[in-house]
Amino acid sequence: MERCDNEKELFNARVKEDEMIISINEYNEMKAHLKWQEACISNRSNEFRELKIELEKANEENTKLKNGIINFVKCIGGDYGQTR
Repeated sequence: MERCDNEKELFNARVKEDEMIISINEYNEMKAHLKWQEACISNRSNEFRELKIELEKANEENTKLKNGIINFVKCIGGDYGQTR
């Protein structure tokens, strides 16, 4: 079986330690896998961002509720948070 010139050059090429030669199919598979990984990372980042926003809202609501309870206790003559 005779190889084309490109194949001859490819198989006679020297490959450095930080390089590799792969087929077009392998390249396409790797490219698709990387695209899938990037989508997973992006989705996970969005989920974390949304959870962080929800947590910040919950903390803000808890602070408002705590302050409301303290003010209510003070209004009815209590000494919430004070030591005697």
